[in-house]
Amino acid sequence: MSAVVLQSLTIYGIAIVVSMAAAVLIHTIVIVLGRMERPAVAAAPAAKPKAPVEEPITPEIVAAISAAVQVMLGDHRIVHIEDPHRASGWVAEGRQAHHASHSVEHHPRQAGSPPPPKTVRR
Repeated sequence: MSAVVLQSLTIYGIAIVVSMAAAVLIHTIVIVLGRMERPAVAAAPAAKPKAPVEEPITPEIVAAISAAVQVMLGDHRIVHIEDPHRASGWVAEGRQAHHASHSVEHHPRQAGSPPPPKTVRR
């Protein structure tokens, strides 16, 4: 073999060895970092405090809050009172489906420009 081919193969061999060494080093670092993040000994689970009991919002409380809002803001009409934890997923999905059903051009024509040519498929 010529010297050029032998030198090229040597360079490729060195590149392969260096690449594998880098891959092994990265793999080792990932394993070490993963072991450092895990707790050494599983500690006994701490006693969970009891969740506070939530009292329901009574109509009297709603009336008191409404009166306070009326005093602060003046004449306003409360239109809707709703539980903030109630999910509105169905409403959002329906609205998204409705808006997605419209055919909207991505590149609207300028006023006065001729319509695009019709394509005929054969």
